[in-house]
Amino acid sequence: SFNKLNDSDAEALAEGLKENKSLTEIDLRANNIRDKGASALAEGVVSQSPTLEKFCMYGNPLGDNGAAALLAAIRQNSRIQIMNMDYNLSVYDEIQYYAYLNQVGRRLLEVDDLNPALWTVIIQRAQRTSLETRGVCTAADLIFPFVRDPSVFNGLR
Repeated sequence: SFNKLNDSDAEALAEGLKENKSLTEIDLRANNIRDKGASALAEGVVSQSPTLEKFCMYGNPLGDNGAAALLAAIRQNSRIQIMNMDYNLSVYDEIQYYAYLNQVGRRLLEVDDLNPALWTVIIQRAQRTSLETRGVCTAADLIFPFVRDPSVFNGLR
């Protein structure tokens, strides 16, 4: 963070980290990374990393294209639980929503030692709940159907 990195630097970083299998956190706050650099990071690292859990881009001059690329990345990678960015971006709320879903899903998978197939069921339920409540979805919304109908767990342990 605070390294005056620009789009070219972000592209080089994305290329260099494509094969990394151990990085859990990237902090690039307060740099000069714009849409092009954010898109490169989103496509090359954020969407594909098997270990990345926290990604910080707060304080960079991102536009809608870079933010949209990061949104697409967090939708693809359920490992990411925290994605920090500026509040004024058009997709900020949606990115935080997916990060929250990932946190809840990870907790369920870790605590209950459930098969990852359960994650698909959780996401489907969350998407239905989100549509029904105009985007408001809580942990209770995700967990309640499983408590009410334990047969959902059949074959998933």
